[in-house]
Amino acid sequence: MDNVLYEYQFQILDYLPYFIPLAIGIVALFVRKPRGAKTGIRIMYLVFRVVGIAAIIIGIIVLSNAFHVHHDMKNALENDTALVVQGEIENYRFEEVGNGYYTESFEVNGIKFSNDFYDLPDEYVEENSTNGYFSGNGQKVLIKYIHYDSDNPDEEDTNNIVYAVQLE
Repeated sequence: MDNVLYEYQFQILDYLPYFIPLAIGIVALFVRKPRGAKTGIRIMYLVFRVVGIAAIIIGIIVLSNAFHVHHDMKNALENDTALVVQGEIENYRFEEVGNGYYTESFEVNGIKFSNDFYDLPDEYVEENSTNGYFSGNGQKVLIKYIHYDSDNPDEEDTNNIVYAVQLE
């Protein structure tokens, strides 16, 4: 029987930080300047409003990008349109970068994958206390993933894992 290592799940708390700029922006728009305020106060009020509008714009952009990725991942899982690779894990690395932040990277048949964690994520189907989702080199897996081309030539393309199972 195959052992499910990872399955994409929507976690609303993962998106909570993206709402912070929106909240700051909304608060900034509703702050009223005092009547009879001096010029310095009016300028600070204007700057506060401009920063608020910028925060709303940034929040909308970041949230739309995050939900776009979520939509892609969800559709790939539900409609079985994800790319698939099957084989043994090679070049496996799992390391704590610091302060509870971990990275895990590896290749399967030349396709690179990388996961970043802060603490150990809720998406664990089978918790592995010493590693991330995967146990190391030689592990036989089937991975469904979405490939994203990088717009920056200095950055590598990314492969987001949608579903992974360990093969017997």
